[in-house]
Amino acid sequence: MLAVLLCMAALEAMGLSVPAWRAPISMNHKTQFIKWRQLGSRATLIRACAAEAAATIAPRRLTMALIQAPGSRELLLLHAEHQQSFNSFHVTAFWTRLGKLVRGSQAERKWVRKNSASLSPMRLLTLKLLPELEARSLCNLAHGMASAGLKSHTPWAEVWELLKRTAIPQCAYFKPQNVANLAWAFATAAHPADELFDALACTIETRLSDFAPQGLANVAWAFATTGYRAPSLFDALAGEVQGRLSEFNAQGIINTAWAFATLGHRAPGLFDAVSVVLSSRASECVPQGLAITVWTFATAGHEAPALFDAIGEQVEKRTNRFQTQGLSNVVWAFATAGHEAPEVFSAVADESLQRLPDFKPQGLSNMAWAYAKADVPAPRLYEALAKQVKHRIYELAPQELANTAWGFATAGIEDRELFDSIAEAAGDKIIKFNNQEIANLAWSFATNNASSPALFEQIAAEAEKRISEFNAQGLTNMAWAFATGGYVSMSLWRALATEVCMRAGEFNTQGLANAAWAFAASGQEAKFVFEALASEMRAQLCEFTTQGIANVAWAFASAGMYDDDLFEAISQTVQMRSKDFKAKELAITVWSFATTSSSPPNLFPHVAIEAEQRIDEFSAQGLSNTAWAFAHACYTPTSLFTRIGIEAARRLSTFNAQELANTAWAFAVANVRSDALFGPSSNFTELCTQMEWNGKQLCQLHQFTLWQSEYASEWPMLSSSLREQCHAAFIASEVNPSRMQRRVAWTFEALGLDPIEELRVAEGYSIDLVIEWGGQRVAVEVDGPSHYMSTGKPTGSTALKRRQLQAFGWHLLSLPYWDVEAIKHEDPLTQKQLRCEYLASALDDVTGMRTMARGDGWVVIDTLAEHNFTKSASDFYDL
Repeated sequence: MLAVLLCMAALEAMGLSVPAWRAPISMNHKTQFIKWRQLGSRATLIRACAAEAAATIAPRRLTMALIQAPGSRELLLLHAEHQQSFNSFHVTAFWTRLGKLVRGSQAERKWVRKNSASLSPMRLLTLKLLPELEARSLCNLAHGMASAGLKSHTPWAEVWELLKRTAIPQCAYFKPQNVANLAWAFATAAHPADELFDALACTIETRLSDFAPQGLANVAWAFATTGYRAPSLFDALAGEVQGRLSEFNAQGIINTAWAFATLGHRAPGLFDAVSVVLSSRASECVPQGLAITVWTFATAGHEAPALFDAIGEQVEKRTNRFQTQGLSNVVWAFATAGHEAPEVFSAVADESLQRLPDFKPQGLSNMAWAYAKADVPAPRLYEALAKQVKHRIYELAPQELANTAWGFATAGIEDRELFDSIAEAAGDKIIKFNNQEIANLAWSFATNNASSPALFEQIAAEAEKRISEFNAQGLTNMAWAFATGGYVSMSLWRALATEVCMRAGEFNTQGLANAAWAFAASGQEAKFVFEALASEMRAQLCEFTTQGIANVAWAFASAGMYDDDLFEAISQTVQMRSKDFKAKELAITVWSFATTSSSPPNLFPHVAIEAEQRIDEFSAQGLSNTAWAFAHACYTPTSLFTRIGIEAARRLSTFNAQELANTAWAFAVANVRSDALFGPSSNFTELCTQMEWNGKQLCQLHQFTLWQSEYASEWPMLSSSLREQCHAAFIASEVNPSRMQRRVAWTFEALGLDPIEELRVAEGYSIDLVIEWGGQRVAVEVDGPSHYMSTGKPTGSTALKRRQLQAFGWHLLSLPYWDVEAIKHEDPLTQKQLRCEYLASALDDVTGMRTMARGDGWVVIDTLAEHNFTKSASDFYDL
């Protein structure tokens, strides 16, 4: 009663209205009440009471008044009236009571938050008396202030700093409960206190068995909340908690495990025990506890299938009791842990659809990320999420923008308006994105085919400034995104190239493959990048996935790069693991080897056998690429091409123009008939009529029609108009005589011959040199390195031209570059003579004659009975 009257008196003195109040009358208070009632009005009564109390209140009575104060206002009024009487015990009692009031009432929390300035006198008094506090009072004061929501910011940081300095020397004297309260208080107040936590850790570790379960949980929570790592303490704490787990309530177990996960402190034994206990007690946990538990195990990366199943069952039953943050945390955890639970995702999606406007931006982004990560289709949810995100786009932080974009891109949800909104919002604050968020944002836009040149320009500028800060995955994601999107930023590509070369050793196998793919796809010349990558790839090739191996081969081939050791290692790996390769990967691999003109022993025969057995697994592109690769490599087993022809005919309607042209050309090179693909019952010619062709494809089709004419095939011909287009494209193809070809021409002239260069014949071929020898016209092809595979075998194009020229009646002399380049002598005249002898002998052999020089030229002196009209000089001429 006294405390209440004192408060009312103070209110009157401050000019505040005082609510009507009537003191309870009891035998103990009746006499005093009558005495005060005789003083007159209520105001007079209150003032008199206050004056009397101020003059007579004893320290113990003041302490009791503080402890029993009904509200925050009353506490402040007691201080206002009796601040001269306050001692260190009263300060502790004040803050302890205020903390209890705020913890127990939302109204009190709001009032203190709104009127925190009125606590300033008490703050100053606390600073004055705090050094006098003994250990227990010190901890209680800190606990009360933290409970009252007085965190470490101006002007309260000064109090917390003094508390810390005062507490450190006394840590050894704290009782376990005091330690737990103090640690909890500083963690709640968010005041930097590493020195204090260091001292507390030493004290706690030696006395763990003295702590109650709640104290242990509070200690773990406090250290995790402050982010203070104490490995030795947490090792000991894990053992203590594990041994006493049965004494903990569910919330204490959850908070303790959460602390270990938050600090990243591994404790597999503890987590196994927690999993077992919580699996059986999941029904006791509140929804928030369930959400925290799965978050904890997912964050710790600790597998607990039984626990996730038990919690998943509870989530399905109680979805409507979860807060929105809990819903998003649950699906995030299940997705992160990789625990399949379609029913959980379905239940959460249904519940979330009704409450998405109540989700915080982080919750929205987590939902988008989780369903994509878990690969759970949720079109209605994504549609609703897109609507919410677009409406609240500027509320999303950088991480939330990046995660949302990643989620929609990974889920394959194309929403142009959404990505435009994200681009605009992200562009305004791209400087605030961290490196991973920048890389993920770029990756997401590229994956979603969302064109945004302005955003990529901003990303390029920002990424270039801090390219050295990106981790290996970030570098490859950036390179992949810019290559996929076709965005050219030369300065960024140069920076990426430098970093990739310097840090190739940091890349995992996927990163190496992705980096190679990106630089190949971008068209950037970066020989030194491929050299650095090749070195790492050779060392790690056995760890690559089959897709990674195929992508590496493709990248090097597409970039025009070749590494003997790497491709030999790939060849060996493909042969050993061919059954593990998907059909697409086999097709990509042989295409890559053919493109680089690499033909290691046994690779093509081995892949041919594998492809024949699995031909029905190949797509139209796979069939076309495989046929082209084997044809280009001039390894053309009839059985393989027969199977390809049958399978291609079955799916011919799915072929595009390039695939039709490549396949037709490949069969022309292979010289393998396929009635199923090209015969009367096939619609090949009809499809060709419907397609739009580029110049290269028309040239391939022209060689196909020449193949038909080689054998006067009964197959349907291409339409006359298309054949005319093909012929026109073929004769329009540019020819570029090489320096070697010019030297050969000069040598023919030295022999007294008159060579014709680049003669275009009726069939459309351009012959390097045509000469007359012994009354016969000879076609001479000077074949440089591009005409041969690595084994010295001619490529498919070279072999096809040779065969078709011969079919059209030409004597053909093929001069390989290694023969021509080998004719060297230190004396120019002797070298010229050697070259003349070489060519004369070669011409004799290809025409079946023996000639000799006379004054008026070369004359035939003999004719061979049999000769090969198509001959490579190296077949008979050995220097």
